[in-house]
Amino acid sequence: SNVSLARLFKQVWLGVLLFTGVIALPAIVVVPGTPVWHIPLLHWQVTEQGLRSAAFLIGRAETSATFALLLILSTPWPHVLKAMRTLGVPVVLVAILGMTHRYIFVLLHSALQMFEARRSRIVAPMAGGQRRRLVAATAGVLLGKAFQLSSEVHLAMISRGYRGEIHLLDDFRTRPRDWVALTCALALPVLIIWNQT
Repeated sequence: SNVSLARLFKQVWLGVLLFTGVIALPAIVVVPGTPVWHIPLLHWQVTEQGLRSAAFLIGRAETSATFALLLILSTPWPHVLKAMRTLGVPVVLVAILGMTHRYIFVLLHSALQMFEARRSRIVAPMAGGQRRRLVAATAGVLLGKAFQLSSEVHLAMISRGYRGEIHLLDDFRTRPRDWVALTCALALPVLIIWNQT
């Protein structure tokens, strides 16, 4: 997929490690088990089972975030949405995800334009209260624009024949290499579970 390890490290691994690590850190002393180390001054015991629980939590979070980012970076967003419908995800959820993904960027662009327009019309630095009022007013205007844009987009989609389904010009077809990849993906967990029993 030509996604570099450095990009994964910056976009996923570091952030997930910091966030999940904070959540998993208490487990090393809270989970009872075989002590492997004593924290001086606090008289807390770090247990083997606690370390294992924290490592499992961090590993699962890192793995799921990595696979999610790889899917998004290597697959066009309309194909992801159509695949979700193929797997039985409800139409409403797929439509909400599609609209959210598309209009986050539209609203960010609108907000940047509003701040730039305001900055170009201000001569002197503003006081703290004025800045807070400006941010609140900008948020209100942006919310109003979002509601207006959503109703206009919905009416435009309905007038163009949208009925809730995601339609693409290219159809999905299962090729022999897809069946091989699916078989390998199913066989690997079965082998892991079989070896553990």
